[in-house]
Amino acid sequence: MQRYTPRDMFVEAGYGPSFAAQLIQNAYSKLFEGDPIYERVRFGASEDMSYIIDIGHDGGSGGGKVVFTGTPKEMIERGETITAS
Repeated sequence: MQRYTPRDMFVEAGYGPSFAAQLIQNAYSKLFEGDPIYERVRFGASEDMSYIIDIGHDGGSGGGKVVFTGTPKEMIERGETITAS
């Protein structure tokens, strides 16, 4: 049985074979490592949330260090993390 190999539409359009991988890497970098205000993935906090665990703005590259745990109100009152600001 012959294995199916999908078409690489980027190569067919004249781009190099690593073009798609670079697009994915650029998107990942923007979402998780880019400017914390305008590019990164952010989740809003509201009063009806019961608990927050904040792994900090360098969560992935910083090893996922927990910088805050508590309620949204406690986070705002302490204001010690980027998420709190």
